[in-house]
Amino acid sequence: ETTSPSFSPDGKQMVFMSPRPLTPQLFTMNVDGTGLRPLTPVVPGKRSYRTGPDWSPTGEEVAFQQQNGDFQVWTIGLKDRVMHQLTNEGENEDPSWAPDGRHLSITRRLGAIGDQRNIWVLDEKTGRLRQLTSSGDARLSDWSPPLKAAF
Repeated sequence: ETTSPSFSPDGKQMVFMSPRPLTPQLFTMNVDGTGLRPLTPVVPGKRSYRTGPDWSPTGEEVAFQQQNGDFQVWTIGLKDRVMHQLTNEGENEDPSWAPDGRHLSITRRLGAIGDQRNIWVLDEKTGRLRQLTSSGDARLSDWSPPLKAAF
C-alpha cells in the first residue's frame, strides 16, 4: 500500500506515502532503499491523512495533500520539518510543482462532493490562485520540464 513516489531533483532520494504507523504519512528514503525516515509528524490522538507528495524543483520542500475533513494542500520543509497550509477553501488535491519552484498546479473543487473539479495554479509566495480549466472533471495535472529552443 506504499504509493505516490516523487524523486528529489538530484535523483538520490524519494518521498512517498505509506499507511504506517496508523494513517497515511509521508516518508523519505534513498533510492537504494536505505535511510528510511518519516517526513510528516504523527501526533497521537490527532487524525492526519497525508498523501500525494511532490518534491519541489529547488529540493527544499515537499507539497502534499492533507485531509482534516476536506483535503487541503500543504508544504513541509525538508530541513526544518515546518508545515505550511497553502489552501483552506473547498477541497484541494494533487499538488504538482512548476519548474520555477514557486507555482503549483492543484485540483480544486469549490462546491459539494460531485461538483466539478478543475485545475488551478497556486502561487506559493502570494497565495494567488488562477483557474486553468472550467469544462469538466479535471484531475492530476503535471508540468512539462523547461523546454529549450531547438534553433
